[in-house]
Amino acid sequence: MILYRIITILLVSFIVFFSIDIFAYKSEKMNGIVIDKNYKGEQTSVGTGTVFVDGKVGTTTNISVDAEKFLVMVKMLDEDIVTVDCSAKLYYKKEKGDILFFEYCTGYFTDIVYGIDGIK
Repeated sequence: MILYRIITILLVSFIVFFSIDIFAYKSEKMNGIVIDKNYKGEQTSVGTGTVFVDGKVGTTTNISVDAEKFLVMVKMLDEDIVTVDCSAKLYYKKEKGDILFFEYCTGYFTDIVYGIDGIK
């Protein structure tokens, strides 16, 4: 019974910790020079499988759709290179050598990067 309570407390603490870390993230405005651009079109994956339930055979179909992505590689002043997720409008507006402003979002407690989004 005590072990159950300890596991429950640890699990709840873990969930609360990362919920706060994600929803109270730190946001920092940064900029850098565009060094490359990469467009990833919408991707659809279809998978099929076989299922055995109560001695009967069935098939399953899984469909996964990934939205298109407009990615811009940016070199910052400290020579770090980051990949910034941009809107289509911003992606087509920027060329190599242009300055891109972006928002760099990290966890409140941890420094896990939760998003790097283009601003202008």
